[in-house]
Amino acid sequence: SKLRSPKSITLIACDDLEHEVYQKDSDQLGLPPGQSLVHLPVVIHPFLGNDLMYVRVHRRFGSQRILQDWEMELWKDRIINLLKPSSSSSGKNSFQGPIYFLWGTDFEDQPMINALRLAERLPPQLLPEGTNLSKFSMTSDNRLTMNNSIVNAFSKNTTSQQNNAIHNGQK
Repeated sequence: SKLRSPKSITLIACDDLEHEVYQKDSDQLGLPPGQSLVHLPVVIHPFLGNDLMYVRVHRRFGSQRILQDWEMELWKDRIINLLKPSSSSSGKNSFQGPIYFLWGTDFEDQPMINALRLAERLPPQLLPEGTNLSKFSMTSDNRLTMNNSIVNAFSKNTTSQQNNAIHNGQK
């Protein structure tokens, strides 16, 4: 297929923490003592375009960069509201998608965990065609794993019963 130029791109939406934005990336120190955690406002202007949306979610400091449940719920609600049919006479929504997320939550497998946690909250019809969330699960130490993967056979968190199931091609 050919690359196509989108007719219009919705303004990039950014999800950032105020103190991280004002600290240089190489000098991230975390939340300064006595300061409150502030999420910068997320601005979405779907009327600017209807071909695609690009969302950047950043957490730049520390080893715990998995978004909280309430943050995931906010993103779920934003997506659902953005894709809701409009109240115009046509009943169509102005935004047609797709929505791309860049998870700047880099620490171990946390970007993939954030993506999976958001996908699990969305209605199946909003997920990309062929998405199969049952392929993934979390280990007892909160790491993302792919079910029926050869890696599971050698995981320290895999029981002998799970090893047998993997070997036999079962979940």
